Amino acid sequence: MVAMKLATIVVLATVAVAAPTTAVTTTDEAKPFSFSQWVADIMNPDVVALTPEQAVEAYYQSINATASTHDGAVKAKRFNRICWTDPNSTERRAKVDDAIKCVNSLAALGSTHYNIDYEQSIELCRDTPGARLVVGPGYPAGGAEATADKLAVAAGKIMDGCTWGGTTGGNIFEEWSPWLCITLERK
Repeated sequence: MVAMKLATIVVLATVAVAAPTTAVTTTDEAKPFSFSQWVADIMNPDVVALTPEQAVEAYYQSINATASTHDGAVKAKRFNRICWTDPNSTERRAKVDDAIKCVNSLAALGSTHYNIDYEQSIELCRDTPGARLVVGPGYPAGGAEATADKLAVAAGKIMDGCTWGGTTGGNIFEEWSPWLCITLERK
């Protein structure tokens, strides 16, 4: 009987050691700052959105808290956009501070309507130093329409995936108008 108790103790000890431990997770994990969510907040009358200066600060704080998620290569795959990562294209990348001012000015225009004709591009954020949004046909498919608020969200999505090293830049084709190429770049 003593031998049986010893065998039982050995089995129980083995099970206790082999049992998996439960991982402790927290809900306070840092998340990357989202420029597209910031734009949505600007356009939502029920939300007090960050100012452009506060958005820049929140972005940089987010980088410090989530450094491993801001590597560009991983985020370039989100939102169907193309980021400028080639060393030869770095001169096209705008400073984050300038791009945020451009996006903010577009969001402030709300539902301002733009018609983009075939073989024609329009340049937005002309009064914003250092950054511009160029909207034009990506394919020869005729004209297209866009509103400033949709373009601001698209620019925010570009920034969400194409921002690192204090600069941003790239282009995107949105589902609401897949024939338009929306490009955020340095002036």
